[in-house]
Amino acid sequence: MKLNLSRRIALFIGVLILVISLGFALISIMISTDALLEHTEEALLMSADEGVKIFEAVISKELAILEELARHENVISMDWEMQQEYI
Repeated sequence: MKLNLSRRIALFIGVLILVISLGFALISIMISTDALLEHTEEALLMSADEGVKIFEAVISKELAILEELARHENVISMDWEMQQEYI
């Protein structure tokens, strides 16, 4: 089947538009994937930082309680019976 010039031009333009569209689609997928990965990494780091802050707060609270217990006379005396009653 012979294609006349107008059909060849139309086919060429159609294929060219298809190739350009596919190129834009691939580029947009790559850019959005990179942006999504970057955003996810930032969110994970922020979540980890929040977890560290919570963990530090809990540990600090427990450490303060232990320090207060250690400062009490019954504990400082190193007398086990007095310590046992106090604890």
